[in-house]
Amino acid sequence: MSKYIVIDNTKVTFNIPGPTYMGLTQTTIAASGPATISGTKVCVIGDESKVELPIGYTAAGFTVPGKGKMIIKMLLPDQIGMKTNSGGKSVILQGAIFMALFIVETPAQIPPPVSTPDPMPMYIGTGKFEDNNTKFSGA
Repeated sequence: MSKYIVIDNTKVTFNIPGPTYMGLTQTTIAASGPATISGTKVCVIGDESKVELPIGYTAAGFTVPGKGKMIIKMLLPDQIGMKTNSGGKSVILQGAIFMALFIVETPAQIPPPVSTPDPMPMYIGTGKFEDNNTKFSGA
């Protein structure tokens, strides 16, 4: 479990089982904290809520592609700086994993003539922040 501070443009990797995704399950997080590390802004609580990855998917038996988005549902305690903050907000720490969701916006379907939609409104999984800063840690 890493206590490195998450900075602007850190990779966010999702691991949400169930569907087959049509593309990489990776994006980046944008930082809004006023503090910087080597000229790069640090991420603070609230930045995680802006992470969204639109992606197509299929699921077992539902082979007509649907669409949805991956989001960070909740950071875990090891990802919240209790003593380290920027602009009055706790910084985000790399930590181990966070809770993630794939929210179905347009359900995948069984091929015609049946055209039954995937009944799952969301899929639950995890995600993690990839190492981008390996020098500065927080608490």
